[in-house]
Amino acid sequence: MRRLYASALGRTVAVVAYSEHEADELQSFMAAYGASTRVEFVRFGVDEHAFATSLVPPAVDVVMAGADPHRDVDLFVGLAAEMPNRSFRLVTTSERARALSSPSNLEVELDIPFDAMKSRLEEARVVALPVLDNSYSGATTVLLQAMALGKPVVVTRTKAIATGYGLVDGENCRLVEPGDADGFGRALAAVIRDEWHARSLGARARRTVEASLTWELYVDRIEAILRDACGAPQDGRSPRE
Repeated sequence: MRRLYASALGRTVAVVAYSEHEADELQSFMAAYGASTRVEFVRFGVDEHAFATSLVPPAVDVVMAGADPHRDVDLFVGLAAEMPNRSFRLVTTSERARALSSPSNLEVELDIPFDAMKSRLEEARVVALPVLDNSYSGATTVLLQAMALGKPVVVTRTKAIATGYGLVDGENCRLVEPGDADGFGRALAAVIRDEWHARSLGARARRTVEASLTWELYVDRIEAILRDACGAPQDGRSPRE
């Protein structure tokens, strides 16, 4: 089955990956089975106009949103329990919430529409995105949305975002190693305590988005790859055959 997948990927003109790590892994995977093709790392993007710098006063200290199965919900719930004087909000799915035992300072919202999710990010003092270690781009969408809103973000340094997205710990976000609950808690507490630092992180996050992570830049890159792929002959045939 692995050989079949490698062969199928190798017969394409190009493969797109949303992380540099994923692109390298795909190249190595294909090479192990004697296949190869062009693998392009493309930074994902966010609509910086729809997600403009938020002027909404914070209503909740810490917000986590997302339905991805690799979200470290247990770590987030543990942080809420350790910070009883801070308000927490978790936006997730009913399936993920079934096994939760929520402390009194944690509000849980289930399966809310997109516009409501955006408003929850706007209402956050800090956006927290703990993620289990994984090989693909989990939490990247919400991360970029929060950055575009000018929110300070504490996020797990997964392989998907460790390189390629211009993230610098302490400059435009806080990055914590996967599974490091204590480190995540310290980073989160430091951002909550220091309002000037929080605002600086949020402002620099917004500038990072505007410089290199916009939806227009993403679409332009995808369009260029598609145009190039459509113009490239395959198996000796013309693109129209």
